[in-house]
Amino acid sequence: MKNVYFLLVVLIFSISVVVQAQPPQAFNYQGLARDGSGAPLTNRAISLRLSVLQGSLGSIVYQETQNMTTSKLGVFSVEVGNGTSQLGQLQGVNWGLDEYYIQTEMDPDGGTNYTLLGQAQLLSVPYALYAGEAASANNLWQSNGTGIDFNDGNVGIGTSSPDSKLSIEGDDPLGDDRIYVELNNKSTSNRSVVILNLRSGNGNGSTSLQHLSNSYDFDGDTYTDFGVLSSTGRGVIMRADDPDGVLKFLTRGNETIPVERMRLTRDGNLGVGTESPVSRIQVTDGDVFIENINKGVIMKSPNGNCWRMTINNDGSVNTTAITCPN
Repeated sequence: MKNVYFLLVVLIFSISVVVQAQPPQAFNYQGLARDGSGAPLTNRAISLRLSVLQGSLGSIVYQETQNMTTSKLGVFSVEVGNGTSQLGQLQGVNWGLDEYYIQTEMDPDGGTNYTLLGQAQLLSVPYALYAGEAASANNLWQSNGTGIDFNDGNVGIGTSSPDSKLSIEGDDPLGDDRIYVELNNKSTSNRSVVILNLRSGNGNGSTSLQHLSNSYDFDGDTYTDFGVLSSTGRGVIMRADDPDGVLKFLTRGNETIPVERMRLTRDGNLGVGTESPVSRIQVTDGDVFIENINKGVIMKSPNGNCWRMTINNDGSVNTTAITCPN
């Protein structure tokens, strides 16, 4: 009867590694199946569920199932990595990160009613796989005159299925772990700046995102410790493509967190001091200050003529006919 078998297993590891031209990789794993009385389960069709654990009490990083028939001595042999994957991929395990263990479960009748047999630490096998990964990587990363280059596929950090030339993924709700890319020029010279440069096509134009250091002193302190978005092309486009998209401009001032000072809405209304302007320009809780006495507000009359409104010394309004701006 099925419940008679209180299964024991003797784990016998081979340090050989099955390395193919491309992933997946695999390592040989042998065991001896016995029943509750210690007698080998000979010539018997069994099923295994094999799991790779990160740490002795760690989480499962890879799991597969395999079906096989034991030998006349009760021995079974499998290649871990070539079974039916239930979780993850063996080539996705970072063998150099931690200690790893293999957990074995078995159904003596070849089904899916698995019984836990135990765990054993993986020693030389993962390191051989790790070396195999390094050798495989060396086939993709090549050195050149100025550094190294990657010549096949996409690169993924935090993902095994990158969908762009470089994909970085994570799940970091708080703290500095949310910084996925950092560029840091540690020079303290008076021209120290770090630049992320973007180019396209065969022209000379480029757009850059920069940060100038606190020691940068070109033109006094005009640019010291400033972030800059600049382009040597025709200009810079700021877009909010969502149907309800807006452009917000925030500064901190005396507040503990930055506060919105100006907004351009989806309808093209510009609000200063308001988040919901109802005209092309709306100023809330502030003044519009025109200092030059020869400048003012230009308005076009219904007949198409243009007039500049300025103020006289006695506060009266003066209108002057001018050529309409182009």
